[in-house]
Amino acid sequence: MMDGQTWYWDRKKRDEQAETASERLLGEEGRVFAAAMEAIDAVLDAAFGDRSIDDLAEKAKAAIAYRSRDLLWSAWREMVAARYDTATEHWRSITESPHFLRAITVKPELAKEWINGRLKIKAAWRAQRDRLRDAGHYETADSWHRILSGDAGMIHPFSHVTIESAVATMPIAKSAEGQPEAFVLGGAISDQMATRIGLYLAYEAIVTLHTCAFAFQQVPAVDELWDQRCEAIYKEGIRALERRYDDLGLAAALDGEMPMTGKEQLGGE
Repeated sequence: MMDGQTWYWDRKKRDEQAETASERLLGEEGRVFAAAMEAIDAVLDAAFGDRSIDDLAEKAKAAIAYRSRDLLWSAWREMVAARYDTATEHWRSITESPHFLRAITVKPELAKEWINGRLKIKAAWRAQRDRLRDAGHYETADSWHRILSGDAGMIHPFSHVTIESAVATMPIAKSAEGQPEAFVLGGAISDQMATRIGLYLAYEAIVTLHTCAFAFQQVPAVDELWDQRCEAIYKEGIRALERRYDDLGLAAALDGEMPMTGKEQLGGE
């Protein structure tokens, strides 16, 4: 009777080979992702390293922030292993997490709705829009809200097993002339897929870094960390990704959601 060990170690070796090959394909997005993820961990360590959490809103924010961090890392690991379909499976959760985090930050009473499973993404958007309006940014608030509503449709198909999600994440073989010929089955490495997914995840890591710093800025250690280190990582990362998108001739991921630079986001001090 087979115990599966041969299959297990063969598969593990295949993943390691794919990861090495994929990482060679990646450009600036790999550096930005790693820097942002390291900074996210530093922010979370500063926010929770030496204090207990009793407040309901703080518990909700902590749960969202840590899950968002873990989803980003898991998706990246799937991408470098050339499992592009599963790398994109949690795009919707990755994209929506910062919105829930910001909404609870500006309106702490929403934490109870979130914990009870009743806080919908549209309500989270409205909380952020209202905060921008209260700060006097009426046109920005309305434009931002409209763009978000449209962008959500881009991510939604990747949350389910649909023809869009399956076909969009499958590598395609090309002829010598560069014309698409056929789907490649079996986890083949794709330069294009690795780059596109890597850019998206690097961008979302930068957004998550900014949002975590905003959500926990009342902790002196987080505020200090942002000023001394994280703001530079955030701004440099945004510029690097914008250059990378331009160089590749690609449209920026969720372009309308590109966050503001600094603590002015959502009226923060």
